[in-house]
Amino acid sequence: MSHFRERRNALEWSARQETLRIEPWGPDAVRVRATIGPVLDGLPGALMDPPESPDARIKIENGSARLFNGAITVEIGQDPEASQHQAKLRFADAVTGEELLAEEPLHFWWPGPRLFSPTGNGYHRLEQRFRAYPGERLFGLGQHTHGLLDQKGAVLDLVQRNAEVSIPFLLSSRGYGLLWNNPAIGRVELAATGTRWVCDSARQIDYWITAGQPADILRRYADVTGHAPMLPAWASGFWQCKLRYRTQAELLEVAREYARRGLPLSVIVCDYFHWTHLGDWKFDPAQWPDPAAMVAELGSLGVKLAVSVWPSVSPLSENYAEMAERGLMIGTEHGPLAHANWPDKGVAADVGVAFYDATNPEARSFIWRRVRDNYLRPWNRRLVARRLRAGAAAGVPGKPALSRWTRARGRQHLPPAARPCLPRGHARRGPDRGAQPGPVRMGGQPAVWRGPVVRRHRRRLRQLARTAQGWIECRGKRAAVVDDRHRRLSRRRPR
Repeated sequence: MSHFRERRNALEWSARQETLRIEPWGPDAVRVRATIGPVLDGLPGALMDPPESPDARIKIENGSARLFNGAITVEIGQDPEASQHQAKLRFADAVTGEELLAEEPLHFWWPGPRLFSPTGNGYHRLEQRFRAYPGERLFGLGQHTHGLLDQKGAVLDLVQRNAEVSIPFLLSSRGYGLLWNNPAIGRVELAATGTRWVCDSARQIDYWITAGQPADILRRYADVTGHAPMLPAWASGFWQCKLRYRTQAELLEVAREYARRGLPLSVIVCDYFHWTHLGDWKFDPAQWPDPAAMVAELGSLGVKLAVSVWPSVSPLSENYAEMAERGLMIGTEHGPLAHANWPDKGVAADVGVAFYDATNPEARSFIWRRVRDNYLRPWNRRLVARRLRAGAAAGVPGKPALSRWTRARGRQHLPPAARPCLPRGHARRGPDRGAQPGPVRMGGQPAVWRGPVVRRHRRRLRQLARTAQGWIECRGKRAAVVDDRHRRLSRRRPR
């Protein structure tokens, strides 16, 4: 009995309720989805519609199947003596036949390479396992504070936190790139005994893989997730910021000192607590008495002002009651709106803050009107740089239930691949603290704002030197000059 079939341009395998679909998704790349029941389209994710794949073809024979697409070949087969009743995937270089990556079960009995543990309402805790390879180096996965460039051996939570930017894309020294195309909270384990991707609660396994040289891989990745718009010329200069400026006078004095010393300055950032309360989205006149005059003086110095717009809404905010009544904020999976305790102005204790629903177009319009009326119109749109934290909240340590919310169609997870809150032409003008694959194409994340972290300059340079040497060796090349340069760099003191 054959478990294989062609479905339009895709190859499908199904058995015992599981469906596995492999389809070309741009040149030299495929998308893989697996689920209990039929494969679902239209779920949240980073991938856009697939580019043309003119070289793709499918071949089914003798209880196995292969999909060919440019530089990558996918082989799918089932061991008749295995007890997991799951087909296994193997990704190979189309020219040499060399294995790039392959699924591997945890145990010969159970579980197989893909595990679906039900969590209710059509959702599962998902696990996807791949083989580990000696000497492989893995790069990417965003920005983290562990100081590692080579991620091999690391275990990383797939969640956004202050100073932790999770982008679930890996670039391997074996010649492939893999995007875990699922916005669910989870983790990735890059162990010596195997690689495991985990989703705490999602509908189906979904990932994209491509093969080639690093530049080709990154080019394909940008093609399927979206290209970032070019930053305006003024934004490519130096940005001055600190934890926060407490008053208008303090911020202006810093900008004036740059001018007195003849130092170029493009942008100065006005961060948190410039507002009256979280969720008011306006300057507090007690500390910022004349924002229009401040923006005008900064403009005369050639400096633009970036204002930090947070997604948090305090119960003390003038907007809280209306937003709660209209359903413009997200609730936890148990119903209440409070997702995190956070300090607000005018109170000694932390308050339980909510977050606006970035997936709701009415909520996005509401925020835009407040930003427009309170930050733009008062000074004739001269405030042109804004840092908008539109993505949603960081994870709440120890309280994963507060990082989930209930929607009519089922449970989703923070942070969503949210649509931009500000209209085109405004959203693209400022960076976001967190980043996910996908929103960059909307103009909301041409740059990533990273929270304050402890310096690890020496450690990063040493890791860079070791990784660069290893990459060169694993590709079968030698470059003593480059290696020597990295050794010298690793001994330099940070400025």
